[in-house]
Amino acid sequence: MLGEEAEALNFTDEKYFVETSRGLSIPASSEPDPFSDDTTISYKSFYKLSFEGIFRGYSRIAIGRIIGGNSVRAYCLYFID
Repeated sequence: MLGEEAEALNFTDEKYFVETSRGLSIPASSEPDPFSDDTTISYKSFYKLSFEGIFRGYSRIAIGRIIGGNSVRAYCLYFID
């Protein structure tokens, strides 16, 4: 639903300058299957992040097995350069 609303308002495929208190850099795809329980995907966390990119839509993020914490699930804005 978020993606449909963003497209209807012509928000997608536009370039934006973004300032955020925290951002994650996550690979767009990976091998082997990123949805397998045995797959480890590295990500980088940034604080006070600023960047410019093209907004493509939203992605569902699920990060599990974080030491000392529970799973993190979020809908994130997805940008490309």
